[in-house]
Amino acid sequence: MPKPFDLRELELRVEALLRYSTTGAEGGRRVRSGLLELDRALGSARVDGRAVELTPIEFDLLNYFVAHAGEVISSDRLLHDVWGYPTGVGNTSLVRMHMLNLRRKIEEDPGQPRYLRTVPRHGYVLDSEGKGAATAAQGTGVEEEG
Repeated sequence: MPKPFDLRELELRVEALLRYSTTGAEGGRRVRSGLLELDRALGSARVDGRAVELTPIEFDLLNYFVAHAGEVISSDRLLHDVWGYPTGVGNTSLVRMHMLNLRRKIEEDPGQPRYLRTVPRHGYVLDSEGKGAATAAQGTGVEEEG
């Protein structure tokens, strides 16, 4: 972080890092949400049994969505919670670019996403079953294996 810096910004960044370290402390746990499976220890993902190679930020983004499956998440919230930007800071086009890349890797047809869908003027939602809007409205469960 370049100097001089705002103490509130430092506090928010430390909070974000602590959230990541708490998630990472779960060690080798695999998290499963519908057809998505993440191995947090290896940083690997599988979609409907198919291995998917992700960059670290794509993995963090997908991990965040799995932890909040069925919940509509705004770009600003993603910038804060995944990237660690202070509230109101950051460019939402960064989120759009990474969502596009992530969709290219996990969706059969990225133009018609089944898993990571856009909710116009609100954000994004993970439908981990890949069944469409009805599942996302009801919410989906997340199972953790130890």
